[in-house]
Amino acid sequence: MDTRLDKLSNGVESLINMIDDLKQRNMQLEAKNATLEEETLNLRNNNQQARTKLESIISRLRQNGENI
Repeated sequence: MDTRLDKLSNGVESLINMIDDLKQRNMQLEAKNATLEEETLNLRNNNQQARTKLESIISRLRQNGENI
């Protein structure tokens, strides 16, 4: 009887440890995901700024070409 109870106790303890590990890993992944989402937003903003500047440069070049 004690052996079965010990096995059950060990199994429950193992599951508790696994749950704690998974919670920790989940928190790490959520933090990493938040960082990546922020980086993605920054890259999109930078890309839009670059696109706007490039369109402005192209427009000025076309105007200069017409004035020649």
